[in-house]
Amino acid sequence: EPLSSPSAILKSLAAKAVCETSMPPSNLNLPATPVAPAAATPPAAPAGRPTPATPAAADGIPADLTAKLAIDVAEIVYNKKPIRDVAVELEARGGAVAVPRLTATLPGEMTLQARSTMSGAPSRPTVSGDFSLVGPKLRETLAWLDVDVSDVPAAKLTRLSMKGKMSSTGGNVAVTDAVFELDDLKGSGGIAVTFGVPLSIVTNVAIDTVDLDSYIAPAGQKPASGATAAAKAPGAAPAVAGPAVGLKARIARLIYKKETIGGIDVDVALQGSTLRLTDIKVSNLLGARLAVRGTVAGYDTALPRPDIAFNFEAPDAGRLLKFAGTTAPAGLGAASASGAVAGSIEQLVLREVAVSAMGHSVRADGTLSLPGISRGAPQSAAYKGSVVLNGQTIEGAVDAKLTGKPNITAELRAGVLDLDKIGGGSGVASRAPARGQPAAGAQPIDTAALRGIDGSLKLVAGTLISAPLRIGNADLAATLKDGVLTVSHFKGGLYGGSLAFSGVVNGSQPALSIDFKGDASGIYLGEMLRSTAGTNQFGSTVKVTIDGRLNATGIAVRGTGATSDQLKSSMAGGAQLGGHIYAGADKALQVLGGAAAGAVGGVIDQTLGNVLGAVGQKGGTGVGNILNAIALVLNRFVNHDSPISGRVDVAGGVLTDRSLVVQGNRAAANIATRTNFGNATTDTTVNFTIAEDGSAPYLITTVRGPMSSPAFNVTRGTAKDPPGMLSTLPGVQQIEQIPVPGRSLIPNVPLPNLPGLFGR
Repeated sequence: EPLSSPSAILKSLAAKAVCETSMPPSNLNLPATPVAPAAATPPAAPAGRPTPATPAAADGIPADLTAKLAIDVAEIVYNKKPIRDVAVELEARGGAVAVPRLTATLPGEMTLQARSTMSGAPSRPTVSGDFSLVGPKLRETLAWLDVDVSDVPAAKLTRLSMKGKMSSTGGNVAVTDAVFELDDLKGSGGIAVTFGVPLSIVTNVAIDTVDLDSYIAPAGQKPASGATAAAKAPGAAPAVAGPAVGLKARIARLIYKKETIGGIDVDVALQGSTLRLTDIKVSNLLGARLAVRGTVAGYDTALPRPDIAFNFEAPDAGRLLKFAGTTAPAGLGAASASGAVAGSIEQLVLREVAVSAMGHSVRADGTLSLPGISRGAPQSAAYKGSVVLNGQTIEGAVDAKLTGKPNITAELRAGVLDLDKIGGGSGVASRAPARGQPAAGAQPIDTAALRGIDGSLKLVAGTLISAPLRIGNADLAATLKDGVLTVSHFKGGLYGGSLAFSGVVNGSQPALSIDFKGDASGIYLGEMLRSTAGTNQFGSTVKVTIDGRLNATGIAVRGTGATSDQLKSSMAGGAQLGGHIYAGADKALQVLGGAAAGAVGGVIDQTLGNVLGAVGQKGGTGVGNILNAIALVLNRFVNHDSPISGRVDVAGGVLTDRSLVVQGNRAAANIATRTNFGNATTDTTVNFTIAEDGSAPYLITTVRGPMSSPAFNVTRGTAKDPPGMLSTLPGVQQIEQIPVPGRSLIPNVPLPNLPGLFGR
């Protein structure tokens, strides 16, 4: 076969290795990029799967092989420049390989010289000799190899040398105790040559300190870079694999941007167009650690195919990002990343890719597509698979068109999705605005984000949580176009009932407007209280259990504002209320009467305070009289369904009632409320009337003041007691004899955190 390519030379060497051969000096002209024969072209690897790595080199020359080889070539032309005076002599015997002569002169006057001889017993010979590689004009050699050094200062990368001792073990050749020099940089190293298939040449280098800053031209002094070589088309025939060339380097300290990076270990190998990353480690990158392993097939093509795993940990990611020249979010702190990627840069398969930072964690398993990124900016981006966000698994697909105005389409599914975990509230109270800065509610709402992108979202979740709400079988469909977010439907189960909403959030103008409509049906009051207040049973001596089912139909909410305060103040809408309330109290009245006879200060315990907001009377009306009224009202409303009816309306940010009534057994609770969302205040009065005297309220309760800490009061109305009341209520006679205390019977009455109750 004509010696027209490196593969032909290797095959020739293998064929003649069993006998002594001498070739007269000749000239060889080798193409810069050898092309494999058509028959040798392997089948294309499936998309998304990297080409299998070439097997590791076998053991060296067998111990029972005796051979000599001699090759002399006057000139080999490669990359349009000659390699002169090439001479190779090998001698193999008893598992040892000697190199009586190895010489070559590369462009840039880089000279290779090596000589080793055998000695000792023929069955167990030893090999010793010297190796030298000296390049006084390294830049010329690198230019011949198409290495662009235009960004490196002219005083750097000027000379290279490596000199050491030669030996042989296991049928292989080694250079040991070598001294390595690059410019004024010195280190130790060696070379290991393994005679196998493929031939393996591995260079080892150990350096104490590398000042990388000295190899970077200062800003403004970098010469114009020449045009870079075009990447190989992915469809071109693969280059001949040839020998495997490896590098093992250990750098104790590397100085970059005046920072010290410690503990760098590199173990890489190149065979043909496959780059093997056996092990790359950085022990201290401003406190961070990095490890990478894997392969990159077609690394020199437009579409390299990586299959790599990585692990990264940084105790101060903000410092690291600043070092990299980017701005980090405030309080970024520690961060970590790990996982594996495979495929091509236009279609990457992510395997357990996990990132953790700022109290959040995310793990992705799926396919990331970036069509067009090999030619510049990608035209679109798509992801299909699963994402585990703060322990919550979300599956589905996201497709983003990046040309022109971005358009994002997402279809997502989740078993349990807790929005509070995604939001990642820190629990730290928000700080007051700086002097001269508007309060948070007075700051303008930024609607530009709504106008910046278009898109659509479909979300299905078995359970959707936004405390205190827990929505079952949640189904959301929404679109965003030119700043207008249209919610086609949002439906699901809530507290044993159901809800269904639709509406629009219009951010097409600087002022944000909302308009939503919907219904909430069959809401279990007991379940709602257990979820929001922790329990639906109140009291200690007397326990009252609140239950029932509520309906809110024709719900409408509208508002417009450039700030959140304006939005609250403009709220308008309303809802029709229905359903029933059930207050259960076993033998409540008997227990109340007995307790009143024995303990003045504890007659009205937390049960009555929590349920009715009762406080003591001041002047005029005795405790016995009001306790009689409370006992009677309890008797009329407990242990049966009490229908609720009426309507609430919102206008100008103020909620008011319209004929809001809870109907008990021969009694009614008429609720009148005025709750101001803008000022966060409420003024609510509940007038209890009884059938025996409906001309006036029998008992009056009020809730007034800030919604965060309202004041409660209970007074006896002017309606008369029903006939025979003292004989029908156990313990009431004793209550009448209790003197009036000088303070409230129930200081600091707690209020259950009921959503929407008194505007909260």
